[in-house]
Amino acid sequence: MLCLLHLRRNMLLTERLPVTLGFNGKEYPIQTDFRSVLRYESRMSRETEAIEIIRAVDEMYCRNDEILTVQNFPQAVEQLNWFIACGEQDRKKLSNASLGLNRNKPFDFAVDGALIYSSFIQSYRMDLYDMEYLHWWKFNALLADVSKDCRFSKVMEYRTIDLKNKSLSREQKKLYSVLQNYYKISEKRSQAENDFVKALLEGRDPMKK
Repeated sequence: MLCLLHLRRNMLLTERLPVTLGFNGKEYPIQTDFRSVLRYESRMSRETEAIEIIRAVDEMYCRNDEILTVQNFPQAVEQLNWFIACGEQDRKKLSNASLGLNRNKPFDFAVDGALIYSSFIQSYRMDLYDMEYLHWWKFNALLADVSKDCRFSKVMEYRTIDLKNKSLSREQKKLYSVLQNYYKISEKRSQAENDFVKALLEGRDPMKK
């Protein structure tokens, strides 16, 4: 599944999956269930109010006031981003072009919830609604390896295939073009709003240019 190559995880089977994050000489418990992370990601994708962003981070740290200090908050966010990326922020990635992909977003948890749910049923006979707990890293490892025959995999292929690929016939390019327009994921937040949130999370003044 080329679309999900970026989801391959650095999971060492000789070590337990992280349930705390450490900085400034201390370990802090975090929410690790996949639903908690999805809720956090959803809030971060739509919020631009500083207080709501801080609350979202605080909830991921189980409402621990220690992370809300000027000294700790930037590191808390940095470690949280590492966790959400499943420890792969520094791994060198192949270019989209070398993989025959465009730069379109392959999937969105909010938009594709039903497709992801059915892909787990089809691939693993796992009902995500019935699971009391599933670690975020486990969820992503399974998501990256769902069957190529499920609809979720096919929709990602439609979205990300490079229409400039010379191996595609004219008819295939027309077909994929229509499918890409139909399944395209629209970005809801403006670049200015994204820059504001990024500055806030990095501990910079978002009002300064």
